[in-house]
Amino acid sequence: MLAKLQGKKTYIVAVLAAAGAVAQALGYEIPEYVFILLSAAGLALSAARSVANSSGASVGSHDA
Repeated sequence: MLAKLQGKKTYIVAVLAAAGAVAQALGYEIPEYVFILLSAAGLALSAARSVANSSGASVGSHDA
């Protein structure tokens, strides 16, 4: 089952975060911990990697 999710996990987290944001914008009360858990699931790291890749930097590299 995990093989089916290969390369799609970031998109799943992004869709869940977007759905939560839309629900919140429509007036539904979304607990703050939901967005914290989504960030922990990899949304923030994926965004950082995307920015780093576009600027030529390396995220998580220990090269000095």
